[in-house]
Amino acid sequence: EVYFLFDKKINYIGFEPSKIEYKCLLKNTNGKIYELACSDNNNTKIIYHKSDTADNSLYEVKDYSHKSKINCCRIDDILMTDKIKICKIDTEGAEIETRIGMEKTLKKIEYLIIDLGFEKGLKNESTIVPVMNYLFPRKFKLLEMHNERFTFLFKNASL
Repeated sequence: EVYFLFDKKINYIGFEPSKIEYKCLLKNTNGKIYELACSDNNNTKIIYHKSDTADNSLYEVKDYSHKSKINCCRIDDILMTDKIKICKIDTEGAEIETRIGMEKTLKKIEYLIIDLGFEKGLKNESTIVPVMNYLFPRKFKLLEMHNERFTFLFKNASL
């Protein structure tokens, strides 16, 4: 899931690939919700559903309940805006792919909140180092980290 908040208007835009969570967002928000997975290209992939623990992923996870096909998108190809105050990203292991698919959009984001950790695929690979190595050269500075959930707050030093 990827969420965007724009300036003081609080213009909500969300990307949610799981049908159950997508329907909940439609009922509980006034923004624009896309039933898409964020990735580095526009194609169709398999999503592994584990909704009971909010661990739906484009990478196979242990004990998933079912899998289905989902359309994926590059955020750069959908989101056309000049400025984004806050972007919250939690893509359950696909964080680096999401970042690559939003290279242009990333330059417009003032604050970036990302859930990272040991959640990529069956081997529970870490997404922390690859994402930080991607963000630091693009002028994002780490402001805070929440250890319990591995949530990181970045500020775009270019803005």
